[in-house]
Amino acid sequence: MSLIHAFFAAVDLLFTENINLSLNELTGALPSELGRLTKVSSLALEANRFSKSLPSQIGFVTSLRSFTGGTNSFTGTLPSELGLLTNLRGLDFGMNQFSSTLPSELGQLGNINLLHLSTANLRGSVPSELGRMTTLQSLQLHGNFLSSSIPSEMGLLLNLQGKILTNWQTTSSISKHVCIS
Repeated sequence: MSLIHAFFAAVDLLFTENINLSLNELTGALPSELGRLTKVSSLALEANRFSKSLPSQIGFVTSLRSFTGGTNSFTGTLPSELGLLTNLRGLDFGMNQFSSTLPSELGQLGNINLLHLSTANLRGSVPSELGRMTTLQSLQLHGNFLSSSIPSEMGLLLNLQGKILTNWQTTSSISKHVCIS
């Protein structure tokens, strides 16, 4: 049993609200038991050596407001179940090795302020559903392999303050609030 699996098995997670496992050189996959963290509002996993896919059970942690796991080696797909985390204010999984597209279900995150998925090896088109994230203030998607134009729906993101959307071609008119750097 890995250290991370032992942690989730041993800790009484029923009343835990904040978990910070950042900077601990933890390795391996996150366990599916992550879905038992029903009271957690903040889960920080940055700067470890986690690998494999994020478990789909993360969608059960609907109390999450902040979920960070940048600078790891996560692979596979970003689970569509992230769209079930409607209380989420911040999602940061930049600097990973995913091999998937951006799930359109992320557009269901109606309370999100920060979405950072830069240099995460994401591919394909940017879903127009991201234009539903009208509370979004900071968006970073640079350093990926996103092949499409910026969807015109991104022009609905009027609250954007920090935006890094490099390596995209635009073919449609979009709001002045979305810029290419």
